[in-house]
Amino acid sequence: MYNISTKYLKECVDSVLNQTNQNFEILLVDNGSTDLACKEMAKDYVCSDSRITLLHKRINEGATTGRELVISYFKGEIQAKHTKKENELSIFEITTENIYNIDFIHKNTEEKSLAKPDADYITFLDSDDV
Repeated sequence: MYNISTKYLKECVDSVLNQTNQNFEILLVDNGSTDLACKEMAKDYVCSDSRITLLHKRINEGATTGRELVISYFKGEIQAKHTKKENELSIFEITTENIYNIDFIHKNTEEKSLAKPDADYITFLDSDDV
């Protein structure tokens, strides 16, 4: 997500949450956005559903880099450790080489490390997709 309307973010995420298949994980990538309303909305989604993870990048490096980041995350190539709690959310900092310029990760979990997600496939959605 990069400076999108909260309307689009809500429609996109809600369309995934409201599907009949409930066995999924959503990885939201804040691609260096300056839109504080979208950042807060994304954090609210993470608070409300443990299947949602939010990765904050330092700078916008484009959609392709964002997709590469997601693939690396699901392959288990991105390792992070729990550093603190912020309200209900755990904040993780990257412990591996940080080639994707990730500032930190928000996750609604009590775990102290991020486990490699168990995924059969990955689907990419842009913020205006439903």
